[in-house]
Amino acid sequence: MKIVTDTPDHVIDESLGVSQANWDSPAHLGLGQISMDRLFRTVALEPSGAPLPLPYAESALNIEEMQFADPLMRGRQIDGEQLLNRRVFNDGLIVVHRGEVVHESYRNGMTAKDRHVIHSCSKSLCSMLVAIAVDDSLLCPEHDIDIYIPEFRGIAAWAGVTVQHVLDMQAGIEYSEDYSDPDAHYWRYARAAGYYPPHPGEEAIGAKAWVLANLNTRVSEPGETFSYNSCLSIVLGMALENVYKRPLAELFEEFLYRKIGAEDDAYFNTDPQGFPIVEGQMNLRLRDFARWAGLLVNGGRNLAGD
Repeated sequence: MKIVTDTPDHVIDESLGVSQANWDSPAHLGLGQISMDRLFRTVALEPSGAPLPLPYAESALNIEEMQFADPLMRGRQIDGEQLLNRRVFNDGLIVVHRGEVVHESYRNGMTAKDRHVIHSCSKSLCSMLVAIAVDDSLLCPEHDIDIYIPEFRGIAAWAGVTVQHVLDMQAGIEYSEDYSDPDAHYWRYARAAGYYPPHPGEEAIGAKAWVLANLNTRVSEPGETFSYNSCLSIVLGMALENVYKRPLAELFEEFLYRKIGAEDDAYFNTDPQGFPIVEGQMNLRLRDFARWAGLLVNGGRNLAGD
């Protein structure tokens, strides 16, 4: 593991005016999503050895010429090129069928060498690491999460919340992730973690500190209600660091990334204090994303069957 960006200047392109304040606006999102190392402290997860080759099918799938239902106009058909470019505004697409790549394409400025932030797919990768910790007998899904995070002990809202409740996003903790609501908890968390500049009177205190200071009110019984909560992945990351007594990024590198036969480094963005933003800020080349996804498809085995 190595440091890519220690002290970011929060500017992606000065000439275009793209910065921490506006990287995810529609005009800048294409560039922003492949430039996260300029906004965040960033570490690289390094692969191990030569990359495992992705098998490519003899016949490619020409998605651009296929016909699809137009999601904006009922009863209308559009081709794949329109769907990818004018409806979902796709940056890169890889399709693997029965172990072979049948389609790979890039658009909107992205190339095969770019690392694209994978947003909440990062949560699934975190869950894989939790499963390894369970297999190592370091975490138990039925145990209360405060066994693994001492700071939660004594906070009534966390009493009886198990690891499984956190994994299922059924912790019963008050939190709103309504992106259309500027007063939602999420936006305050995001500014604390370094996604955006802090508002006046705020401070980028980091993901862990924000969770400990703000997730402390119960609104339902654990296991009763699903409520999407990105910060619960931060909670899982905190527990993983505690049980392994090692930095979270090191665990991702050793137990997962070095197993997939990656072509190049993955970038893991952290908050200003250095804690990986495990709920959304893994950045991968598209082919390495496919290799990592292959672990799920193949029961934890990489392309070499290991």
